[in-house]
Formats: sequence, C-alpha cells, structure tokens
Amino acid sequence: MKVLIYIFLLISCQKLPVISEIKGNYKLLNQDSSLVNFPLDYKGKKLIIGFIYTRCPDICPMITENMIKLSKKTNEKNLLFVLVSFDWQRDKPSVLKKYANIRELDFSRWILLTGEEAENLIKEFNVVAIKQPTNVDTIYFITHTDRISLVDGKGRIRKNYKGSELNIDEILSDIKKIE
Repeated sequence: MKVLIYIFLLISCQKLPVISEIKGNYKLLNQDSSLVNFPLDYKGKKLIIGFIYTRCPDICPMITENMIKLSKKTNEKNLLFVLVSFDWQRDKPSVLKKYANIRELDFSRWILLTGEEAENLIKEFNVVAIKQPTNVDTIYFITHTDRISLVDGKGRIRKNYKGSELNIDEILSDIKKIE
C-alpha cells in the first residue's frame, strides 16, 4: 500500500510537459475594443484559454460554463481566463462584452479576444474551425475543436482539455504544476 501511495504522490507532483510555445504575437481586440498583443501582454501570467464563438448553440456554452466553474474554484492571482473567438467577423468587441456581461464575468480575471489574427493563433493551438459558407445575417454553424488549453507564464502550451467535459480537479492540480 505504501508503494502505491508513493507512486501516486510522485505522479501527481510531476511537472507538465511543454506541448509547444506560442510563436506569434497576435494583434487582437479585447471586449473593450483595446488592442492586445497576445500573448506578449500577458507574459508572466498563467492562462486558461477557451476557443468559442458567441452564437454557438452547443459546445461553446459548455466550454464557457466549465471555465466559469473553474474560475469559482480558484483565487490564484496569477491566473487569467481567456476566451478567443474564431468568428471575428461577427464577434466584434461589443458582442464579446455583451456575452461576458450576460455571464457576469469579472474583467479583472477574464479577457475576451477577437480579430482577424485569431485565425493564426488558433492554428498554433491546433484548433480547427470550419465555417459554413453563409452570409453574415443568416443562421450558421461552425464545426470546431472542443478545447480548453493551459498556458504557462512563458507562453508555452502545457496541456489541452476537452472543454465541454472539463475535469475541474484535474486542471486545478495542473495549474499548480506550472510556473
């Protein structure tokens, strides 16, 4: 029994591997229409990043809700929650702000980002978003990766999670394993 406890402690204390480093510096707009250099402006901060679009009828609300649940379980000062829209043509800053306000997101801990350069950013995270060719005013769907990512203070992607089925205890443990 002591051996099993030792193995469990050893595994749970291990650092997370680096999946990749965010290579680009992307110019995006936040929910207040302020220009953000991502990830440079957040250097030194741990990030929980979800990829969504605000008109999503299924997966994105679950991703957002799981991130909200996670945010309520941690008070870590060096942790920010980031939602990146891959539908920058429709998800303008004012739309993101409304999305955040409806969910009562605290802007001291939450950042919502949009912009044309988000397309290249999501590629760095290996997130796929396939937009149906429709005009802007119609109902549309985007088939996309169900993803939340953990990024360390050096801009390195450390772990990816299925956003719609997030294991909150797992990610809380993982946050403690990174700097």
